[in-house]
Amino acid sequence: MQERERVESALIAAYALPVEATGVVISLDRVAVPMEEPRRRPRGRPAKGAAKRPVVRLWHMAYCATVTIHDASGKGCTRSAMGGCRAGMWTAWCSA
Repeated sequence: MQERERVESALIAAYALPVEATGVVISLDRVAVPMEEPRRRPRGRPAKGAAKRPVVRLWHMAYCATVTIHDASGKGCTRSAMGGCRAGMWTAWCSA
């Protein structure tokens, strides 16, 4: 965590808000994503044509966040996006 905090502090210090910025829009979302995870091979001799590395497809929640800075006309000046699948990552974003 200390490395993350150091990097975030450096990024915040280096960020310059555009002069024309008048508003901010923040979007938070989550989607279900199918992911393949390794599965244990069954005991005994594998069947003919069996997968060499068997997998199971499971659904996980993937999270994303977008921050857009707008000018007076509503045009986006800058946009930052992040995403991830670990539950702890979402908590870290929300508490930042």
